[in-house]
Amino acid sequence: MNTKINEFEVMAPVGSRESLAAAIQAGADSVYFGIGKLNMRSHSANHFTIDDLREIAATCNEHGIKTYLTVNTVIYDDDIATMKEIIDAGHGEESDPNIVSSLMGWMCERCGEISIGNEWICHDPYVQSDHAQDPFDAFTRPTSNRSIYDFIQMMLVIEGTQWAKKVPTKLPIYNIAGDQDPVGEYGLGVCQVSNWLVETGHHVTTKLYSGYRHEIHNYAEIKNEVEAGIIEFMNSNL
Repeated sequence: MNTKINEFEVMAPVGSRESLAAAIQAGADSVYFGIGKLNMRSHSANHFTIDDLREIAATCNEHGIKTYLTVNTVIYDDDIATMKEIIDAGHGEESDPNIVSSLMGWMCERCGEISIGNEWICHDPYVQSDHAQDPFDAFTRPTSNRSIYDFIQMMLVIEGTQWAKKVPTKLPIYNIAGDQDPVGEYGLGVCQVSNWLVETGHHVTTKLYSGYRHEIHNYAEIKNEVEAGIIEFMNSNL
């Protein structure tokens, strides 16, 4: 494959006003930087604050340079409020691929060659392509920073025995997944959820399909088995 030089984007790290000026002068196509505590180099002598965010974006826009606001790879509970403040200050409705990558880039770590970014869904290229073309598929299309924040908030609420206690104990639960699904932490997370529910008095049936990823119903060789299992569970509990 022949690759033209203009297909590359020159991205410069910016940690101070001096390095920002240098990046502009050198002709960078884009810059990336952190803000306050969410900067992985937050202990460095020179770092930007929330108040600097709009000014940096405006300066870069004047020179036709794209800006990427980056956050720590791991966001801790006490960082959530700061992340919300940063998003509201400047880039809430924009899409920052660095944020999405930080949170979900690991999900294809067991998928081999990556071409779309949603290979974690299923082994079948047709299913991957169909998923990517879905206009409501938020993870292979631009996702706003604010929606990512809301997604994190949701995930923080639906975990642990405190969440499990809120689930009606009379409700029978069928917890199924593929053991190669990163959403279920390759089976470990699925079992953890079942354990939370059992510990809080629930009746839970757990089944893992060995060797399969997220959408177990989209595998031709097991979809009938998956369907039959659901129907059997429903019939036995209705």
